[in-house]
Amino acid sequence: MSTVIDQTITLNIVLLATRLAEAAIDSRTALQAIEAGRRNEAIGTLLPLKRELTTVASLLDAILALHRMPEAGLPQGGAR
Repeated sequence: MSTVIDQTITLNIVLLATRLAEAAIDSRTALQAIEAGRRNEAIGTLLPLKRELTTVASLLDAILALHRMPEAGLPQGGAR
């Protein structure tokens, strides 16, 4: 049965996966730049990744916190 917590966890996992995929693309772009001898470009590509990885870690923390929440008192999905 789907609960509000399950739905929220699902949405957060989708967000997490999307952000990780974008970070992987940026990492590959940086790798291509450094392999082509463009160190400044590689580092410049990686700089925003630090903030993004902080956001990803926060999303993961939220997912795990939601998982640990008791379900009592929360409404079930669907109409009542």
